[in-house]
Amino acid sequence: MKTFYAQEPHLDGTKLYNPGDKREADENDVKHLVDLKVLGDKPPAKPKAASGKPEGEGA
Repeated sequence: MKTFYAQEPHLDGTKLYNPGDKREADENDVKHLVDLKVLGDKPPAKPKAASGKPEGEGA
């Protein structure tokens, strides 16, 4: 089992994964989602704050 992060919203059966949600899965079972960039091994980048400053960097 490996931890993946949702890059885009998607359904797995009846569970909805939103961007940033963790998902434990066997790499072979989700390879198609990784190839489509729906899942990744790193959390998605956070969008910049409305002020134009990145969150968490000296704000």
